[in-house]
Amino acid sequence: MRIGRKAIIGAVVAATTAGTMLAAAPRALAVPGNCTVISPDASPVSSVCTSGTGYQQIDVVMYMPGDGENAVVGNCAAVGQVSTVNVPWPVILYAFANVNSCN
Repeated sequence: MRIGRKAIIGAVVAATTAGTMLAAAPRALAVPGNCTVISPDASPVSSVCTSGTGYQQIDVVMYMPGDGENAVVGNCAAVGQVSTVNVPWPVILYAFANVNSCN
């Protein structure tokens, strides 16, 4: 029995599409959620995410009179683990759990 060219192309396209969907699914699902910043006004500053999958990292923007703004980041931490950073400057402008920097 002879398999036609269209059948072979269709099978290749179906296999490629399925493989792409499987390869893309883990990346799309790897997003931490329910993230909390701990002690956002004093050093050290930490963050933790309690749901989802993947990693998060605490990012802090600080200010020093005469020097302006600067940023420091903590360690990459899996969901359920804490990311911490020491802030060497006296004024913390804001802090957030960055869920995109470790992936």
